[in-house]
Amino acid sequence: MCVSNHAFELQTHRMYERIHKESIYRLVRIVYTEGKSIDLPNEHINLLELITKITIKDNEGNIYEIEPSEAGLRFARGDISYKEYLRLQKKETRQMITIFPVLTSSLFITGWAFIKYLI
Repeated sequence: MCVSNHAFELQTHRMYERIHKESIYRLVRIVYTEGKSIDLPNEHINLLELITKITIKDNEGNIYEIEPSEAGLRFARGDISYKEYLRLQKKETRQMITIFPVLTSSLFITGWAFIKYLI
């Protein structure tokens, strides 16, 4: 039996809902994977698609694109500036680039040691 699992999609929609509730900005657009976008509030939100960006607009007309993440929520609430948001995004990217090779090499070394132990 195959069970549909939309964990990533549901997580991005939860973050979208939090941003929608707590934002000091007006939500303008949602961008899904493959570049598909919908303008708010006129169109229906698709729960089965992954949200990649949320476009928000301030009172002066400045438009910002944020990701549905904790850093995006902090910016939408006004806790941090857009410059700080971009810095946090770069920091998260660098951390993931560092963590992935470390985990991969750790698994490789563990597997190699396990095979050596068995032989």
